[in-house]
Amino acid sequence: MTLDGRVTLPDGRWHSLSSREDSRRMQEIRRLHDLVILGKHSVLRDNIRSPLRPPGLLLCRSFLPPATSRFLRGKPILFVHISLKSRAVQLQNKARLCFLSSADFEPRALLRRLERMGFRKLLFETGPAFNHILLGQGIIDRLFLTLTPFIIGQEDLPGLASGPQALPRFEQPHWTLIRWHRGSREIFLEYRRTGAL
Repeated sequence: MTLDGRVTLPDGRWHSLSSREDSRRMQEIRRLHDLVILGKHSVLRDNIRSPLRPPGLLLCRSFLPPATSRFLRGKPILFVHISLKSRAVQLQNKARLCFLSSADFEPRALLRRLERMGFRKLLFETGPAFNHILLGQGIIDRLFLTLTPFIIGQEDLPGLASGPQALPRFEQPHWTLIRWHRGSREIFLEYRRTGAL
């Protein structure tokens, strides 16, 4: 995030906020997990590369990635809403497709399904709206943040978590800084959840 707490640029991209050092660190963090769950903007706007190590998962509730997306090169997992099934058939040779109902996209239902699939240590690289839901339900137990030396100043750009209301008991300390590192131009922070939400 920027010094003023923004996680996207005015055009919606985030990757230009990152340096090579931050990208290397992100790869190290990914390798500590069983699965990387990505937000749609990482795939659609930033055209993230695949294959990811560990594998990538994309939640497709209302959209599908284009068949030409670089993300599909590594045959990722797509959790696709059942209403998109007929359109998703074109991707069956490029991705592992799992069709879900609306209720199956609820975060705790997703976690149960992923655990049954053998994925237990998950890394969420998701957007502000989904982060708000995950944090509000107490699902996230660790935060990896990179503080970048930019100030954008546009008031309607999202922060780390953006939702219709404040997170429950936000004024109480729930997070403890357990690790930090000063890079060449950024500060890398790791927080662990220490209190119940």
